[in-house]
Amino acid sequence: MNELFMMAPPRLLTTVTAMEDMDRYTLVQKHQKHKNQLPTLFIYPEITSMPFYDKSHPMFASIVQILENDQNLLKMKQECSQVFYNNNNNNKDNGNTTSIFDIDTIHSSNYGGVWNSFYFVNQGNIVQNSVNQCPNTWEILQQAFGELLCTGSGIGYVYFSRITPGTHITPHCGVCNMRLRLQLPLSVDCNSDVKIRVADEWHTYQEGEAIIFDDTFNHEVLYQKSDDDSVQLSDRIVLLVDFWHPELTEAERECTRILLPPDQVTDP
Repeated sequence: MNELFMMAPPRLLTTVTAMEDMDRYTLVQKHQKHKNQLPTLFIYPEITSMPFYDKSHPMFASIVQILENDQNLLKMKQECSQVFYNNNNNNKDNGNTTSIFDIDTIHSSNYGGVWNSFYFVNQGNIVQNSVNQCPNTWEILQQAFGELLCTGSGIGYVYFSRITPGTHITPHCGVCNMRLRLQLPLSVDCNSDVKIRVADEWHTYQEGEAIIFDDTFNHEVLYQKSDDDSVQLSDRIVLLVDFWHPELTEAERECTRILLPPDQVTDP
């Protein structure tokens, strides 16, 4: 057996063995503590798991402080605006012009409206072109998350996520609770009603206010159009970041990169 796996806590070997011996439904049931927690792969045991996390908790405080810093927010807002709204003129002088092909339209789980993404990390792979186009955002991510940024494994994503008014990202669950998900709203119309539900809790987006949640719990996003046709609402844009659960050891993170490598996991 790989020496790295021998260094990991027993819970990892138990999970690997269970993945070989049990079907997905049995594996989830084994550690399920909430009826709304239904990951597509498994629930990893013996780590904290809850729908929303308190961002002021010591596990997250330094991350959030960096991301919510006014100067950092301004830099990220400027770059995401260039990506989505100035893509014909962005960085022409240095060869980093954003093309329409850098922006993906997500169809999975979406009903009505439009959901676009601009990936920095896609199924664990760093998208170098995006890093080159948005160097400030990438640098801020490195400062905030460091080794906790979920790269090198197919369970990891980082991207600007844009939805238009009228979008409903329908209920779905993520792959496993070895990662947590942070959303940092960069653009939220002050007149809008845009919110996210995780398990039984609804949370309204506030620009510049990060939220942290476990996406193995059933969740959805709803951006309702205004009843007044004369009111034109702007898009909601968040920076979405998957990061390793802080209670995992370094050996567990490295083993997960081997077990669930890039491009080998489909996330709904």
